Amino acid sequence: MYSDIQVRLITVLEVLAGVFVAAALVFGGFYFGSKAGAGQITRTPAFSSDGEYRFTGEPLVFDHLAASDDVSFSVDEQRNIEIYQARNKGVVNISTETLSYNWFLEPVPREGSTGSGSIIDERGYVLTNHHVVADAYRVHITLADGEQVPGEVIGSDPENDLAVVKFDP
Repeated sequence: MYSDIQVRLITVLEVLAGVFVAAALVFGGFYFGSKAGAGQITRTPAFSSDGEYRFTGEPLVFDHLAASDDVSFSVDEQRNIEIYQARNKGVVNISTETLSYNWFLEPVPREGSTGSGSIIDERGYVLTNHHVVADAYRVHITLADGEQVPGEVIGSDPENDLAVVKFDP
């Protein structure tokens, strides 16, 4: 007769042995499965002269995919393209830095959030979301041409998730 401790020990050992065997099978399958496919020629389908479907040892290569030069867009698509081309320079990327404090209560700048915004006038005002600039220590604005300029949060409305940021154009 086995005691309760012996029964528990045997059960734990059986479970551990089962886990070990399962892990060995899985990893062994991955190892030997990856070795089995190494060096094999990829067989690609081809049609013979009699119309039969055959496999060859040659890889299938597409040298050139024909593209139609006469692309036509619907009226809505064309309107969207025109709006994008006219307004895409007014879209900016906004990234922020926030401050946190280390163990010695010294301020440490950290990467904050990122988002987009729209330039709303020629003076450099940008409309964005409040959650993008919330708790921002520094604001960096990347313009459509890739130029990065510093920005300043002018105001925000957390309830409506809106904020205005300004940069010097």
